Amino acid sequence: MAGSYGTLAALEEVTVKVLPRPEMVATLLFTNLEPVAAGHLMGAALGSTHEVSGAAYLPAGAALPFALPGGGGTVGLRLEGPAPSVEFRCDSLTREHGTSGAAEIVTGSEAIAFWRAIGEAAPLAGLAGHAVWRISVAPARGGELGQVISRALDAVWFLDWGGGLLWLAVPEGTDAGAEAIRTAIRGPHGRDTGHATLVKGSLALRGSVAVFEPQPAPLAALSRRVKDAFDPAHILNPGRMVEGS
Repeated sequence: MAGSYGTLAALEEVTVKVLPRPEMVATLLFTNLEPVAAGHLMGAALGSTHEVSGAAYLPAGAALPFALPGGGGTVGLRLEGPAPSVEFRCDSLTREHGTSGAAEIVTGSEAIAFWRAIGEAAPLAGLAGHAVWRISVAPARGGELGQVISRALDAVWFLDWGGGLLWLAVPEGTDAGAEAIRTAIRGPHGRDTGHATLVKGSLALRGSVAVFEPQPAPLAALSRRVKDAFDPAHILNPGRMVEGS
């Protein structure tokens, strides 16, 4: 429902099931990492038995509400639960990945602030005259794609979801890098997959470029049939996703 942006149905009642707040939240930081190495580290940590609940990467120079240790790129791993368990898992990850970069454990309000800033895309906030893109790709590609796009454009970026979510800010310019970004996602052979969504931009920009990833003709036809089935009168947010539907 959230992904349809209100174009398929309307919610009348929502029930939300929540879990108790964890006893302890810790952020394990590995510093001085290049993007590709950071991707390997996040993948290994998320695939381990240590119940890592979040993994993000900030390249060197990324801005946050508090200073990060070290001078290079930083991977943040979130661990939650009873204090003894969190401490044991932090120690285990530090031992297993100690050669990846200098490690530091942050707890308390700073650990929570780190993930709030990641969720709010704080490293891209306050960049006047910039458009913001939200790019979903295979986690193994996130770091490399960030580098490729930043070489082609004057981009500021960081990774969430273990590398699967690339946040990117570029100067608006003519098309805010839409063509370069979507070309990079398709890869040199045009076979790679992913999609880029423009989440922040001027009205003029949003009217001149496709806000959502353009769909191949067969998929676009399928999307129109789904829309017709759920909303035959086309009264639910018409034009929100695709013009004319």
